[in-house]
Amino acid sequence: MLRTVARSFALALLVILGLAACQQRQESVKESGPREGGKAKVAKPIPSSFNRVLAGSIDGKYRIQMELTRNGEKLTGSYFYEKVRETTGGAKYIGLEGTIDKEGNFSLEEFDSEKKSGTFKGRVSNTSPDDEPLLQLAGTWSKASDNKELTFSAAERRFDLGNLKIKSKEQKEENKKLKYKVEVLVPQLEGAGGARVESFNREAEALVKKESDAFKEEFKAAEKEQKKSAEEKGAASEELGSYIDIGYEVTAASPSLISVLFGVSDYYQGAAHPNHYSFVLNYDLSQGKVLALSDLFKPDSGYLKFISDHSVKSLKKRGVGGEGFIDGASAKPENYKSWNLLPNGLLITFDPYQVASYAEGPQEVFIPYSALKEILSPDVPVASLAR
Repeated sequence: MLRTVARSFALALLVILGLAACQQRQESVKESGPREGGKAKVAKPIPSSFNRVLAGSIDGKYRIQMELTRNGEKLTGSYFYEKVRETTGGAKYIGLEGTIDKEGNFSLEEFDSEKKSGTFKGRVSNTSPDDEPLLQLAGTWSKASDNKELTFSAAERRFDLGNLKIKSKEQKEENKKLKYKVEVLVPQLEGAGGARVESFNREAEALVKKESDAFKEEFKAAEKEQKKSAEEKGAASEELGSYIDIGYEVTAASPSLISVLFGVSDYYQGAAHPNHYSFVLNYDLSQGKVLALSDLFKPDSGYLKFISDHSVKSLKKRGVGGEGFIDGASAKPENYKSWNLLPNGLLITFDPYQVASYAEGPQEVFIPYSALKEILSPDVPVASLAR
């Protein structure tokens, strides 16, 4: 799956006996919320479960990107420093684990290589003007080695799609006989977009369906074998306990295009571990068509070799993989099927086993647009994403 982004202010009560009447008024405001135009402004609720990508900074200068998942009081996720990704070509993810209460107050311990390296404390708030939550975090960050606290803030990353909105279509299925589950999220555009919206929605659904159908196909032969075994032995079918989960992240979007990275996690009962892989949908909304990687570049630009050379250099610099994996980043189209647009560059995703071992996980290579500007095609609306 795609990869899995922090909220603390306590309100002091007046206790001076001579200000009891003022305190009573403050308590009244606290219960109803601050007043705006004579009406009470009620704090908007924070979802009890969510998965969000946020962008912000520590001390106003260290830019970070965070992914957070909430399940009740449990808060988990990871974050990375954008400067590290820009200079090395790869994000160094730092794990997060902590708790959040009903009011949105949270505490997150960070772990770098399984060693505690710092703490985020703060509060989550819902800043959306409508019914769709838009989360914002504010608080402090401190190193594990000292008590110096630096301010930090982060806001849920949203993109301007003009008059369009993107929603998640959830699909669940369970085969109780074979004991497998299918849980997927499909991005769907809503709004006055006409044929282009319908076309994108069809493409997204078709891609997700292709992956889930391939997973279910694996059980057809198993179902026949189990049925035969049950008839011969008079026993019930063996429980498989398998699953496939498909989620997604919108990495960039504008009224002209949208880039989506899908993450898949599937498991077959008896396997040593789950399998993880990715696929993408990059869609030109202005033309109503799926974008190929070649569409981004000038003809005869040698873009594939350029991207391959950049990727190999970045991976080697970070000590990723080795000679046994180097072919996974060579200049072959099949090696660069998982690519996405970001607001400031191109993101290449390498699945486990492609350029590194399973234990090292999926790998990413980030290439800023500034490095690609000489070979980018002027006919593709990448400029609409620039910060």
